[in-house]
Amino acid sequence: MIHTVRIGVVGIDHWHAPIHVKSFLQAGAVIMGGCGGDEVSSKRFTQLASCPMYENLDALVSKAKPDFIMAMAKHHEMPSLARRLFEIGLPFGIEKPLGRNAGEVAPLAELEAKTGLFVAIPFVNRYSLLWEELEKSGNSSISHAHFRIVNGSPDRYEIEGVSWMLDPRISGGGCLRNLGIHTADAFLYATGNRSYSVRCAAVHNLVYGKPVEEFATALLVSESGAIVTIEAGYSYPSVAPGGDFEWRIATADRYIIDRESSLIVKKREENAPIEMKKNRNQLERYGEFARDTLRRLMGGLKPATGIEDCYHAMKLIDQVYAAAGIKIH
Repeated sequence: MIHTVRIGVVGIDHWHAPIHVKSFLQAGAVIMGGCGGDEVSSKRFTQLASCPMYENLDALVSKAKPDFIMAMAKHHEMPSLARRLFEIGLPFGIEKPLGRNAGEVAPLAELEAKTGLFVAIPFVNRYSLLWEELEKSGNSSISHAHFRIVNGSPDRYEIEGVSWMLDPRISGGGCLRNLGIHTADAFLYATGNRSYSVRCAAVHNLVYGKPVEEFATALLVSESGAIVTIEAGYSYPSVAPGGDFEWRIATADRYIIDRESSLIVKKREENAPIEMKKNRNQLERYGEFARDTLRRLMGGLKPATGIEDCYHAMKLIDQVYAAAGIKIH
């Protein structure tokens, strides 16, 4: 059994890299090295993780000898990176969306099923306490839900040196592909990943005029008849963590609202008070992803979410784009 997990980080110039490094360090892992960064991100990484940089993935694996790889890349490079990680055969985590469309993710899901390799996808909002509350109602009792995630303007990607996010040929889309994948996964998780229909959808880029959409919304109906709306946007007037985040679910016996760091519950019992509970914020959810991933890896368990989950979420996003009249890349 692995007692202290040795981690290598690929794609340290990705904006999620510092978050994952801090989360895995706090979870008790040791960062052995990284690769895939420019001068600025490399300096930031070595200071944060107190470990060396390597020229590429193969050097990282052969010299640092990690037990687990946490990988990030430009969206159009993710499929080839994931295939290489499967060839190496080490357990790994990799940022979503794993490609520009579901067609690029499907072969990776097949590799996951064929090899049985441990592959963790950070759908960190699965670590909201909302889901524990929902279990008390039973997933089949969902009446309606709304999943919204709106962050700051797309200009921040240019400021952070990742302007490729605004090129749909590289990223596969805008806020819907990048942020909306969390809302797609929430819908599928809440409704049991069964069949559904996309009744209508719309996107726009009215404010910033970038090549990718800055706001997207869709109306979904689950197999059981639950009506769910999803929203994703780059329209919040601040780039501070959090933005406008709200998961809202109505069931047969309670109404649950996740507002990032707080959980609001109103039960249908007569005279039941509104309950205000502490919830995990976004950074804490990344921390819980790291702890849970290490626990599962060390215990010989499957990861909480894998490539198949990412494939289903990407397939839903593709359908939303189609319903909105947007050609996907």
